[in-house]
Amino acid sequence: MLREVATGALVCDLPDCVVLRYDLDQLRRGLRRVLSTASGVLETGRRGLGACATCAVRDDALATVSALAARALLACETRIDSSPYQSDR
Repeated sequence: MLREVATGALVCDLPDCVVLRYDLDQLRRGLRRVLSTASGVLETGRRGLGACATCAVRDDALATVSALAARALLACETRIDSSPYQSDR
C-alpha cells in the first residue's frame, strides 16, 4: 500500500512521469511488470525469473526504458561539465 501512495503522489506532482513497477510472483516463479502514468496503465507484462530475480528485473527494466525512449515517452537530461575540478587560482 505504501508503494501505491508514493507512486500516486509522484504522478500527481509530475503528471507526465511514467512509473515502472515490478511484482514478484512466487507461484509462477516470475515477475509482473506494470507501466503506468497518471492516466492509467500503459502496459503489463510477465517474465520468468531464470536463476536470478535481480538479473531478470535489470534485463527487463533496460529493455523497457529503451522502448520508452524509442517511443519518446522518456526524456533524459544530462549535464556534462568540461572541467568539473576547476580551481579558482
